[in-house]
Amino acid sequence: MKMPEKMKKTLTVLLAVCLIVIAIPQAIVLDATAAVTGQPSSYSSEYNSGQRDVVCTTLNGTSASSYYTGSYTYENLSELSSGSLKSSLATLMKSTHKKISSYDDCHYEADRTDCENEDGRVSLIYTSYSATMSQWNGWNREHVWPQSLGGDNTSGGGADLHHIRPSDAGVNSSRGNKKYGEAGSGAKEKYGSNPAVGVLGGTYSSTYFEPLDNVKGDVARICLYVHVRWGSDWGASSITSVFQSVDVLLEWCELDPVDTWEMGRNEVVQDIQGNRNVFIDYPEYAWLIFGEEVPEDMITPSGKASGGNAGAGSGGSEEDPTEKPTTPPTEQETESGSGSGSVTPGASSEVTLSFADKAQRTSFSSTSQVWQQNGITFTNNKSNSSNAVADYINPVRCYKGSTVLVERERILKIVFNCNSESYANDLVSSLSGYSNVVKNGSDVTVSFASPVDEISFTCSAQIRMDSIVATCATGGSSEETEKPTEAPTEAPTEKPTEAPTEAPTEAPTEAPTEPPTESGESAEATLSFANTAQRTEYSTTKQVWEQNGVTLTNDKGKSTSNIGNYSNPVRLYANSSVTVAFDNMTKIVFTCASSSYATALVNSTKNVSGATVSSSGSTVTVEFSTPVNEFTFTCSAQVRVNSLAVTYVIPKTEEFKIKSAKLELSQDISVIYTAIIPDSYTDHRMVFEFCGSEYTVYGTSNGDGTYAFKFDKVLPQCMGDNIKATLYATANGKEVSACINSYSVRKYCENQLAQTTDAQLIKLLSDLLVYGAAAQTYNGYNTDSLVTDGLDLSPSTFKTLDASVSKKAVIGTKVEGLSWKSAGLMFDNAIAMYAKLSAADLDGLQVKISIGNRAETYNVSDLQKDSDGYYILYFRNILATEFDSTVTAVFLRNGVQVGQTMTYSVNSYVYTAQNSSNTLLANLMQATYNYGASVYEYSLNH
Repeated sequence: MKMPEKMKKTLTVLLAVCLIVIAIPQAIVLDATAAVTGQPSSYSSEYNSGQRDVVCTTLNGTSASSYYTGSYTYENLSELSSGSLKSSLATLMKSTHKKISSYDDCHYEADRTDCENEDGRVSLIYTSYSATMSQWNGWNREHVWPQSLGGDNTSGGGADLHHIRPSDAGVNSSRGNKKYGEAGSGAKEKYGSNPAVGVLGGTYSSTYFEPLDNVKGDVARICLYVHVRWGSDWGASSITSVFQSVDVLLEWCELDPVDTWEMGRNEVVQDIQGNRNVFIDYPEYAWLIFGEEVPEDMITPSGKASGGNAGAGSGGSEEDPTEKPTTPPTEQETESGSGSGSVTPGASSEVTLSFADKAQRTSFSSTSQVWQQNGITFTNNKSNSSNAVADYINPVRCYKGSTVLVERERILKIVFNCNSESYANDLVSSLSGYSNVVKNGSDVTVSFASPVDEISFTCSAQIRMDSIVATCATGGSSEETEKPTEAPTEAPTEKPTEAPTEAPTEAPTEAPTEPPTESGESAEATLSFANTAQRTEYSTTKQVWEQNGVTLTNDKGKSTSNIGNYSNPVRLYANSSVTVAFDNMTKIVFTCASSSYATALVNSTKNVSGATVSSSGSTVTVEFSTPVNEFTFTCSAQVRVNSLAVTYVIPKTEEFKIKSAKLELSQDISVIYTAIIPDSYTDHRMVFEFCGSEYTVYGTSNGDGTYAFKFDKVLPQCMGDNIKATLYATANGKEVSACINSYSVRKYCENQLAQTTDAQLIKLLSDLLVYGAAAQTYNGYNTDSLVTDGLDLSPSTFKTLDASVSKKAVIGTKVEGLSWKSAGLMFDNAIAMYAKLSAADLDGLQVKISIGNRAETYNVSDLQKDSDGYYILYFRNILATEFDSTVTAVFLRNGVQVGQTMTYSVNSYVYTAQNSSNTLLANLMQATYNYGASVYEYSLNH
């Protein structure tokens, strides 16, 4: 089936509507070498029957219950100090560790400990890819606690089944011995290379490796096991030798709870070697061995985290009886009073800041955290504390040496609701600089003779607080020399203390498929100062707020007052320079905190050229005769603003859309989209979404005002999956988008089969879908919904291949220390060949691989070394029309050919596999070959 040179072109089939790019759920890797046969197991335990990502809420059967008896029950162990608990857990896991596994055991037992659905496949850590035992030349044994940071890798801790996991060779190599931690900005993504080709396995920097969220808990609990079980016996005395920090380790334990698969693995390993990983059964111990309190809302197999953990601290209750009132007054009510609207001298009100959840936390790092609610700002700075600020809530932790600052205008009294009476005692000691301090149980009250705007102290010991209640004088800020002379005549247009959950006037972030083409249409965009979530820059001399594309900049200018750390409302001080920016504004409506502030704003803005200013109660309207992009004024007096709304003109929109798409079948299955993008638009890109993941592609110009975006990761088993393509660009400084509906290869084929009478196209589409269904079945991917279901197809009959032209060969004179070991095929988005070779000397070595009139030369850096010492090279340049063509591989030494030549082909592999006892493999190979034959035949006449 050789193809004439002039017909060696990429087969392109036009789509009527768009297709979808798919992220890679799994790749198919087939190996032409013999399968690795495992040793027969002498153990009775069933295979791991758990399921990934199904949270485990119960301890497993009699195995766990009989393991934790006597002094080793949770009730007894949790009463111990952190050091004694760690020692007792070590004794338990060591004394029950009856069989020390060999390093080979960690390989041969993998299809039991790490299996999926008892089918002999193993789940590779990091990628969660399902590999076969025969792919052992690709996956290898991963020391989750790196051997280079522990001890000998073939005995003791280095061969403990609890911490040896199957792993993709490429991901394992990038993981190396880096610490586990937050990879941070600039981190690189690591995708699998063999066998989990193209499957994301995590991110890494020069210092840290960060696995995906669904295995972070597994990694943390395995490292805890090694740390406690082996300790100094295997160089695992310090948990921070493998983890960025204890805080990160605990955060990962909580983020990724134990699933039934992890519990099932614990069961199987116990049956093999006798002991269990206690941190899988009781994740609570992770916190207790470090002297930390177990998070109350964490789901664990034992259930001990909820409902009060013995020895873990009392924790806060869901309902705080000290929090008054149930619905705190808004700041508008606090400052202006209620009823008649008059200000009553000496009046006061209560406001509360609760640490019940992170909704109130506006800033967090290991050295500082800031909480804000109802006008109260609580700042906890690490200062001289030896502990990092932990990511805890309810109660909040303030460590010894930390500096605490509480800010709120005109505080008369503040009540700290501590988590226990002992913490209240420590708070009293920390507040020794204040005269009127009273403790009542777990509450500590500080009173002041006259209003203050802040209270600060340094913690003498760790203090835990559930909430703060401040009693504040009403009638104006302590910064003001005069009280407002007029109360608001109307309520604010939005609650100052609650950011809107939806902004109906928000400038669209996604352009409609057919954007408006007529100018003059108007829309609104709002900016609220309800909380600091909208504040993008802050200092005592400048603050910037942004929301829905609207920007307000407040520069101190000549003001003698520093810019306060306030929101709801925002303060614009006398002599400050204020700029509101948004394109094509025709009107700005300011909602002030009171009518007196509105009057001050009118006086500040009325003389700005080109603006007409009016007011009604607490609102001020500024209108422009022609659209403007900025409005700047200087405050004549202090102005307080709750929110503002701009009305703007929608400019005429140039055509910006996805025009068409086509399916390209060459060495891979690709989707190529054509988009119309105006010359003035920049940073254009297309984002493809699938199953919660996304892939960004940048386009190339077609020279006619359109751009092509190619996505080449379409897997055959995912032809029935829906994806979405969204086109993004920047226009006039703002991001715009054009989105098209979800579609699929299956839907395209279905439509074409219903319309075309072209026999060759019908055959091609049928064979393409049968190929996809065979890939689904072989790979166990979404088999309840095969891409061929419900379609009346007439796929090709598989022809008998001729053995004389379907044979792998190694010819020529062998050079000592340089030889071809084997070859095979790899199936993911492309059908590729891999060659395995042995090379004692890499100096000046190259490999040249050719097919037809194309050739590629690979250097030593392109070789990947497997666990057996062989090198593997991938050749991804086989077209769908070239399944009968011979691939030739030769060695070059300093540019000169040496040693043997190896030839191979897709035909050769198919010929070997067509009568395989593995029916799924035989079916997939036949479907693959039929697909290639159909592509070839179609290309001859189209």
